[in-house]
Amino acid sequence: MEILWNLFVLFILPVCIVCFILFFVMKAAVESAQEDLQAKQEADNRKKVNLEDFGELIKLRDLKVLNDIELEELKSFYLEESLRENESAQYKKFKAILADLKEKGYFNEEQYQEKINSLNENS
Repeated sequence: MEILWNLFVLFILPVCIVCFILFFVMKAAVESAQEDLQAKQEADNRKKVNLEDFGELIKLRDLKVLNDIELEELKSFYLEESLRENESAQYKKFKAILADLKEKGYFNEEQYQEKINSLNENS
């Protein structure tokens, strides 16, 4: 009986503990990935709404609520709005990357400011 107890304590119990820890690590990783995927899907859905609005805009034109010029202006408006949202998100991402590099010591304050100014000029 003592042999079984030693076997349990030395091999089975540590394996169970490791499996238990791995379970929670994997669960956290999956939840994080799921949140990222949901955020991406929400962003894609917002873009789809804008594209679906084109169909609705065309229907409004067919009903003579909008004329052709207004239809084209509104299409451009939706496209520009979507582009601005994408550029804003991209700018924030680039700025965060530069801040991270500064924090990790890759850039000093002067280099960081030059990079931020360059980013501002190009966006």
